[in-house]
Amino acid sequence: MAINTSRAFYKYVANFNYTGAVQSFTIPLYGTSKLECWGAQGGSTSISASYTGGLGGYSYGNSFFSQDKNLYIYVGGAGVGATDMYQSLAGGYNGGGNVTGDNTVNHYTGSGGGATHIASASGLLSTLSSNTSAVLIVAGGGGGARDQINLEAASRHGDGGSGGGTSNGIRLGSGYARITFVSAN
Repeated sequence: MAINTSRAFYKYVANFNYTGAVQSFTIPLYGTSKLECWGAQGGSTSISASYTGGLGGYSYGNSFFSQDKNLYIYVGGAGVGATDMYQSLAGGYNGGGNVTGDNTVNHYTGSGGGATHIASASGLLSTLSSNTSAVLIVAGGGGGARDQINLEAASRHGDGGSGGGTSNGIRLGSGYARITFVSAN
């Protein structure tokens, strides 16, 4: 029995940082890819005490793709930290929770971090609700922190919650994605 020792193995790693726009990757050859996503951190506050926005989650999985398959990567943006009472703050890119200012409550609330996802169709996560089969992997963004000047009730201030995924609460700042492609010919 002959053993074929002439097989060539290819490994390629593509990294994706936050840009605030869609990014794409074309699978170069038939093979397996490890998809990894890190969601973005929520906004922090540091008025009467320091409260940290929740860390973004992490997800990973392996999938087999054919050559020339296009993947679309949306890396979540970090939430915005609160610097004043009654602020309205936009959530991080790709679905981070917004904050609507309310002048009846003396609070500082950071906005939520955005999710990071990889899909086989182009579109922010919120636009793919009718095409969920196109979403290959997602890591959630962290929640925004909240501070209240008079600290009346413990439930009215604290750190933001962690983003969801296969691991919760591991990413600081903006999100991140990585595709590790391996093929043997």
